[in-house]
Amino acid sequence: ELIRRLTIQDIAQKKIVIFKHGADDRFGKPKDISSRNGHHLSAIPVKQVSEMYDHLDSALGGQGFDNLDLVGIDEIQFFDKDELVELCKKLVDEKGISVIACGLDSDYLRVPFETTAHLMALADSVYKSNAVCMKCRDTDAVYTHRLSGGDDRFEVGSDNYEPRCRKCRVSGE
Repeated sequence: ELIRRLTIQDIAQKKIVIFKHGADDRFGKPKDISSRNGHHLSAIPVKQVSEMYDHLDSALGGQGFDNLDLVGIDEIQFFDKDELVELCKKLVDEKGISVIACGLDSDYLRVPFETTAHLMALADSVYKSNAVCMKCRDTDAVYTHRLSGGDDRFEVGSDNYEPRCRKCRVSGE
């Protein structure tokens, strides 16, 4: 959905900068945001919100925020909540720049990600997409099921997780 929305803005010749978390190197494209169906867009990998500020200041000819229509941010759950909320408020409220932010709303234990929850509360609109459950093929999968073991709250990688519907997630299938 993020790729589709950003592509529409690109076709409309909007000035866009796309960021993704640097830990996300799924699908063998560390400088792209990618979907499971093979679509991708070029993005700037960063690990800290401060790197977004640095890029906006240096890469846009010193004009920074004034030379921009839209910022896309993927994998928002990996970024520091306070820093990303501050950046988004500055972009939208002070500079009038649109932001399209995308990320998981909860982890595989169904515990909300704070960054996503806070940005959803501030957003003008929220779109929550569903996937296809990889167990029963229901088209209403809103949960993430972890396939691998480990103690970390999250592991980056498309092979570590798969979508599940409520029925399959709750039943443990």
